[in-house]
Amino acid sequence: MNVYGYIEGSEFPDEIIMLGAHRDAWGFGACDDISGTVTVTETAKSISKLIDIGWKPRRSIMLGSWDGEEW
Repeated sequence: MNVYGYIEGSEFPDEIIMLGAHRDAWGFGACDDISGTVTVTETAKSISKLIDIGWKPRRSIMLGSWDGEEW
């Protein structure tokens, strides 16, 4: 399942900043996929806190997490 979040920019909504990572892996190792997933998750948490206090991004932000990259 692919998951994404979208925050529309206030000044340049057609310009999108994209941050994403895949979650799957070929084996039992987690270094490749988990490092990116943690980065996306922590960034989403930080942006959420900023939005809670009234911050609005000038450009749109899209955060994504997808499966099936290794296939």
